[in-house]
Amino acid sequence: MFGFSNFAWFSSGWSNVHALRMKGFADGCPAGAKFLKWRSPSLAETVAAAPKPIAVLTYNDVDAARLVTACRGAGFAVPQDVAVLGIGNDPFLCENQATPLSSVEQDLARSAYEGAALLERLMSLTPSKRRLAALRKPLLTPPGDVMARESSDTLAHANPVIRHALVFIHANLAKSFGSREVAEGIGIDRSKLDHLFAAETHRSVGDEIRRQRLIRAKRLLKDPSVPIYLIAHACGFCNSAYLTNTFRRETGFTPKAWRQSNLKSFRT
Repeated sequence: MFGFSNFAWFSSGWSNVHALRMKGFADGCPAGAKFLKWRSPSLAETVAAAPKPIAVLTYNDVDAARLVTACRGAGFAVPQDVAVLGIGNDPFLCENQATPLSSVEQDLARSAYEGAALLERLMSLTPSKRRLAALRKPLLTPPGDVMARESSDTLAHANPVIRHALVFIHANLAKSFGSREVAEGIGIDRSKLDHLFAAETHRSVGDEIRRQRLIRAKRLLKDPSVPIYLIAHACGFCNSAYLTNTFRRETGFTPKAWRQSNLKSFRT
């Protein structure tokens, strides 16, 4: 959610599950952010009237595809104007769109396990205790990772100078550069850029470069076929040892350990 101040929820239906997902998203938005609830009727007009850039979470990948189609039909760019994130991570649906869809993975195996365990506990109760148990809050399982694709691969900020700097950093991650090169690349005085970053993002330009490099490294580490030394070069680290030291300092894991942990979670 870095950089966004406008958020929306979109779903074509409504049920208790829709409400729970929307509430979880709304509760996670930054304090003071604008939050909107979108429904299917007149979706193109709804998108046109919304403040931009805006980040939208949809109920599932089908709704995400509907929203992307509406945005494209109304002349709005995804993800530059509207960043879209679905839920479910259906690879066939997400990857076969004009704009590939980012999506939240669902840990269906864990949900099934928790549901079966809950059913077993309920069946062991007396009818009176079972009625009381039905009044308790629903048991929620946490979501999986976000599988980032093109529909949310954007860098948003209200200040155009910072936005241009973020885009420059993202486009040059494989190179060796720092605050001076970013300032020169977007045509601004370095001291002014450093001051803007400190005042509006509460991090330095160097911190932002490192943050984006680690995000890219994590994405690449999810593919076990990509060697770590190639990931280091793709993310602007001079060698795999430099990547390993930075990764361990920021996450507490080496890249190899982080990869193994995530692959194990995915298989489970």
